[in-house]
Amino acid sequence: MVQKGMHIFAQPSDSNQESWRDAIAKYQHSKLRRSVWQIINSFGPYFILSYLMYRSLDVSYWITLALALLAAGFQVRTFIISHDCCHGSFFKSQRANDIVGIVKWFSGNIGFHLIRHLNPCIPNYTLIECQKEVPIFRSVKPITLLSSMRTLTLRLWDEERRVPVGFDYLKT
Repeated sequence: MVQKGMHIFAQPSDSNQESWRDAIAKYQHSKLRRSVWQIINSFGPYFILSYLMYRSLDVSYWITLALALLAAGFQVRTFIISHDCCHGSFFKSQRANDIVGIVKWFSGNIGFHLIRHLNPCIPNYTLIECQKEVPIFRSVKPITLLSSMRTLTLRLWDEERRVPVGFDYLKT
């Protein structure tokens, strides 16, 4: 594990690769009720807010803007669902994943997304649970809005230390 400021980059070795795969196996199964509920509580409010934005254009652009900010949050949720479908993890049925995932070009728990790319079969709604329960992931801090903003200056890759660095690193 390499530590740079507030960022910790896990580098699993081949010897413990099987152990973490076994540890996360129980999270890689979708649950129909949770999947359907996420579609209802994400797409439903998004479409309602979109309709209200259209209707509010005759009343006030400020109301439309406020509604757009709320709709943007739900748009992110619809993207995360679509992304899960692209990984084939949101539903057990690949056909259902394909149908819902059609909107992928249009639009997870994105802060825990690292775990997804270790095993893309884990649905977004079990990522936090997986991170809390699997020992190898406990030391990896999830990405937050603040921590992601701190990475905006990281543009280069330090091959020796295997971490991202900013241009100021070249001065040293």
